[in-house]
Amino acid sequence: MLSACCPEAANPERNGGTYGTWGGESLDNDYVMQIDYGSYGVNRWVYNRRENQTSENYYRGYNVRGTNLIPLFLDCSWYGAGPLDIDYPPEYEGHTDSGTGDWRDNNMRRFCLNRHGAAMNGVFLDFSVRRLGLKELWTLKWHRNYNTTNVWTKAGGVRTTDWPQWMRSFKEY
Repeated sequence: MLSACCPEAANPERNGGTYGTWGGESLDNDYVMQIDYGSYGVNRWVYNRRENQTSENYYRGYNVRGTNLIPLFLDCSWYGAGPLDIDYPPEYEGHTDSGTGDWRDNNMRRFCLNRHGAAMNGVFLDFSVRRLGLKELWTLKWHRNYNTTNVWTKAGGVRTTDWPQWMRSFKEY
């Protein structure tokens, strides 16, 4: 049994959410065994999936530039996600579902967890580890074509009032 849980992810129900963990019988057995559980997830753009082989977004390895800006492994409400630069922030603290019913939408919500005082912990593709502000997540290079100056960044023109109420007091990036 694999178990990797952040000490702040204290919810033993393993059902996701801000402090929860993933795993147990809720998994569809597509990447991890039914008995595994955890509270961290992988950036799905860093590996080479068998499906979507033509996708230009996948890094397909570690021999790329800017590995210190490419998230690899972070606090997460599921075992992985593939954020896009068009993903919306969670509407409320602990809001980890897509909001559309499609698991491919708004994957950033799986990583945007307030476990560490408006921040989270992350490992990057160069294997460095650092604390990340929650709004900073939108500035990272999640995949090859990710726009790091998207509308949820200062460079993209985001205003404090654009963020959901629960995130407005967090540091801007």
